[in-house]
Amino acid sequence: QSIQQCLKEISTVDLARALKGIEGKAQIKVFTNLPKRSAAILQETVEHLDLMRESEMTEAQEKVLLVISSLEDRDEIRVPN
Repeated sequence: QSIQQCLKEISTVDLARALKGIEGKAQIKVFTNLPKRSAAILQETVEHLDLMRESEMTEAQEKVLLVISSLEDRDEIRVPN
C-alpha cells in the first residue's frame, strides 16, 4: 500500500528517470505495484531515456525521496527501518 501511495504522487517522467538508475528488486517492486497499462507506459518511458544526464536521474531520485518523506511525515505511509 505504501508503494502504491507513493506512485500516485510521483510523475511518470520523474519515476522513469529515477528508475533508470536502479535495477533489480526495487524496480520490480515498482512495476508490480502498477496496473499493467501503467507499467507498460513506464517501461517504455524508461527505455527511451538513453540520453539522460546523470544529474537528471539524481534530481528525479531526490524528488521521489521528498515525496516519500512528505507522505511519511503526514502519516500516510510507513517506511520500514
